[in-house]
Amino acid sequence: AAEHFEITGGAWKLVRGVKVVQGGEQHMSASLSVSVGPQLAGTRVAALDHNATHIQHSLSGSLVDSRPLYTGSFHAAGSACASVECGTRGVAFFGTPIGEPRQNVPSPCHCKQLCLESVDEGCRSWRIHEFTDVNFSPANAAHSHVTCVLMSTPYSEAGLQTSAHAVSGHVDIVVHGLSTTEVHADTTIALSVVGAAMPSQSTRHIDQQRLKLVASSGTCAD
Repeated sequence: AAEHFEITGGAWKLVRGVKVVQGGEQHMSASLSVSVGPQLAGTRVAALDHNATHIQHSLSGSLVDSRPLYTGSFHAAGSACASVECGTRGVAFFGTPIGEPRQNVPSPCHCKQLCLESVDEGCRSWRIHEFTDVNFSPANAAHSHVTCVLMSTPYSEAGLQTSAHAVSGHVDIVVHGLSTTEVHADTTIALSVVGAAMPSQSTRHIDQQRLKLVASSGTCAD
């Protein structure tokens, strides 16, 4: 079963977590999957849906999700609160910028979505700075500054610095397809997976990557 909620305007950027209260132990789910993302209409995510697959959690050692229409997918056990914030808070990743910084981006998930929409232009990581001050305000009123930086440098711990006002992250893995699409019996073939931010021999958890071949009439669950 699935429930869909739509939050319009600027209010949804304040949502940091989702908690589902379930009644009755006999009917409650032991685990929950929560996804967050923009509306399909009017966004470039529609092109990503047709031409690529956004794979999440594949480097975490746990679940592998294919959610082309969602910026992020998160998991919670039972009735626990699931965080729906993208990236890692408290760290700033520094890499090669792509274009000019985006100003007044509402949330880290917005910044990640901009990076996903620019993956064909080389975006692999992102960083958002959020801080509040009273500078240049005659009324001495606090106001916020939010800057989103898109980068072509693959996300790594080597480029991280501690920063109380920053949130950093990456595009997970984006798969565009295979170089060989037909498989014939008793024939040796070579398959190449084409995508962005794919693991390499120097990437941790490379041994967790798998490729499964199924009949055209079947599914990955077979």
